[in-house]
Amino acid sequence: FFLQDDTRIPLVDILNKEDSLLTNAFSLYPISSVERMFSVHYYYATIEYKKYSLKADTAGNMMMEACQELPNALLDEDIVQIGCDLVRGDDQSILDSQKNLIKYRRTTRYRPINHYQYRNWRYFDTNNLYNDETTEPHHHVGLFKYLSREFRRATDQATKEINKKYAPKRYKLRTIINGFVKNDPIFGNDYIIDGKFVDVKHTSAALYERVRIFQPIQNGYTVKPSKNDASELINIVVPISDVTQRCYDYLEMFEKIYSRDDKLRLVLVIFGKNDVHDIEEKINEIRQTTPKVNIVIVKGKGNFSRAQALDQGMMTLEKNDLAFLCDVDMEVNITFFDRCRKNTNQGKMVYYPEVFKMYNSRFLNPDKNARRKHSRFRGHWGGYAFGMLCIYKSDYTKVGGLNTKMMGWGGEDVDLFQKVLKSRIEVLRAPDVGLIHRWHKRSCSKASLTENNYKQCLSSRAEALGDKRPLGHFLYLLQDMYPDLKQKLQIPV
Repeated sequence: FFLQDDTRIPLVDILNKEDSLLTNAFSLYPISSVERMFSVHYYYATIEYKKYSLKADTAGNMMMEACQELPNALLDEDIVQIGCDLVRGDDQSILDSQKNLIKYRRTTRYRPINHYQYRNWRYFDTNNLYNDETTEPHHHVGLFKYLSREFRRATDQATKEINKKYAPKRYKLRTIINGFVKNDPIFGNDYIIDGKFVDVKHTSAALYERVRIFQPIQNGYTVKPSKNDASELINIVVPISDVTQRCYDYLEMFEKIYSRDDKLRLVLVIFGKNDVHDIEEKINEIRQTTPKVNIVIVKGKGNFSRAQALDQGMMTLEKNDLAFLCDVDMEVNITFFDRCRKNTNQGKMVYYPEVFKMYNSRFLNPDKNARRKHSRFRGHWGGYAFGMLCIYKSDYTKVGGLNTKMMGWGGEDVDLFQKVLKSRIEVLRAPDVGLIHRWHKRSCSKASLTENNYKQCLSSRAEALGDKRPLGHFLYLLQDMYPDLKQKLQIPV
């Protein structure tokens, strides 16, 4: 038995030690006496006891920590913990009899002091989630898999509570009559569910019950950062359909950024011979002040489309190159490139930043415009647009790249995004304060666009005009200036 023990002094050392208990115990026979046998057994039983006692203490501490995390969000009052059973702090009969078993933990919930700090509950039913955090009044739960999974966990737990209450009868949830959920970033999700529960065997027998479920946030753990290489070269791929002042402005912006971060390479994909000549002249002008500026021109082949231009630019890169797919209308802050490097990991992660889309300057309020760069009066986050991304050439090729058969603008970005989602590559998507899309005129032609793309183009034009308040104000000003316009456009008073 003790030959299997590797936690103590080797057997050879014990046997060679003078006056050792084991030395005296051994003879020609395994055990010389019953007393010696019990001594050896006791010695190794003690080793086993210490080993498993340590494991039990560790498990006990983990259970106690887990048990005490739950009440922190369930009860508003001070509570104490007895094993894993909750009791309120005013239950003196239990406190007095269980003093040795009680672990005290004082808990107080965060209490908002005004309406800005209060976090609203959201309402949901069987099919939809209603909330006031977006411009869309409701979302269909089935369209968002994470919502359907989250609600399924809550409703399954509610059903378990009903079956526990009415055992041995078995019930299942038939309909959610009312559902409320509150997302607490500190504690977790709090649910109130009014449901219709029917008997599994007799579906005509129904219960109408309210159940409150709390799903606590799990303990955090550290994930090793993917990479932190500030010297990695980023290839900025920009498609250009025709050379305008916006192209020259973009080149001047790149020159300023390059003077502070020379680990950048601009790849311009240009269609049209005259356009190439004009851009080359501008680049030569820039090189007089910044000789080492890294700008490459790729002459586009075939008819222009955004997908074609970006794909041809990507094909000029090496397998392990990091690329940023960009548009000429973007205003890029140098801090963005640090996030582009850190938020991409070859074969593991791509970065899809949400850009801030500026409104038409005609509808901007100059006073509010000066207060804050990212404001509802200046623009909005383009959560519907997926045209900007940081991705490695190998990952771009692996997922299938852009669909070059899509002509014009629109649709190709969503198609690529869905390809990335279907792969094993993780997507990091978040608003990026370093990317601003400057407003510009946009033409929507039925002749060159499909019906679906035409509708998307019109929607994009309308959304980019301005915030609804100044737009409404402008509409009423037109009404005052042109009274006949009210009847023609059927503008309400």
